[in-house]
Amino acid sequence: MYFPKNKIKTGLNSNGDLVYKDSKIPYYGTYFETYSGKYYAGETPNYANLVELILSDELQSEKNQQANPNQDLYTQDLRFGSVSKSTYSKQINTPQDSPIQLPPTYSRTSPTPQDIVNGSYIKYFAKKTNEFIYIEISGNTFNKLRSQDPTILWQLYDSLSMIYSTTSTIVNTKSATLIEKNNKWLGFVDYLKLN
Repeated sequence: MYFPKNKIKTGLNSNGDLVYKDSKIPYYGTYFETYSGKYYAGETPNYANLVELILSDELQSEKNQQANPNQDLYTQDLRFGSVSKSTYSKQINTPQDSPIQLPPTYSRTSPTPQDIVNGSYIKYFAKKTNEFIYIEISGNTFNKLRSQDPTILWQLYDSLSMIYSTTSTIVNTKSATLIEKNNKWLGFVDYLKLN
């Protein structure tokens, strides 16, 4: 198992507060901690023989109590029960079991035979609001983003449609350049050329 240097904390020392995971025997000596909260014996990772350590039961319960000092109070307090959740949801006018919002997915729009005869058709695109990442989407996804459908992460994406020529790449490049300029979608022309 590989651990990047910036994802481990070294120079730590156990005085029996850690135990071997398999045998529960107290461990004395140096150890390192990973970014995911796991402990391993030794000064630094030795990938040939990693020995995992865990907190002793006593220390683990103390750590849990420090993390949640009022845990028992939460379970007894009716404000944190399921009845309160539904009441709160009603008060803020939100369904209690809101759907999980998903990001838009890639969907390539292909022209129909009639579109080829007409010489153009509509393509739909989305862009992350905080990055210059573009994705071609379906008309259905475009409509969901525009109508702020609760099933899609509309808060994180801008969307637009583009009339796409089936006969001229020059027309498509000009349209993409206008979109890039007017909407500040830096790199959109390059994205369109790659697709």
